[in-house]
Amino acid sequence: MAEYPDDDGLRAFHAMALYNAGERHEAVRILLDRLATTSYDPSAQQYRRAAALYPATDLEATGRRRHGEGAP
Repeated sequence: MAEYPDDDGLRAFHAMALYNAGERHEAVRILLDRLATTSYDPSAQQYRRAAALYPATDLEATGRRRHGEGAP
């Protein structure tokens, strides 16, 4: 990754490998970052800020709370 920091195809495959290795949070973080950074699609751009905040968010805990599985 260090040799090809701008290779978005390589980043996508890296994210898939991380996902398969159980590093799901990092995999999704990478994919959201790439989507927010490289997409010119207006519907993707409206979520750019949310995608940028994702690394600081525990979405799994948020989902559990939403479904009544944890403390609010």
